Amino acid sequence: MGEIYAKLERSVQMFSMSFDYLGMVNAGSLLVQAYERGEIGKKPGELDRAREMGLSL
Repeated sequence: MGEIYAKLERSVQMFSMSFDYLGMVNAGSLLVQAYERGEIGKKPGELDRAREMGLSL
């Protein structure tokens, strides 16, 4: 599963570089490991980060 996460992280970096090239502002990223249903609910800190990011847009 760590390999999948690393690939996703590289994809996020690619988008960030594309935004920079296009002169766009990247509002941020949120990448959380959760593979099973309900698993994200066990990570309240990540839910808080997502909520804060959404409110900042």
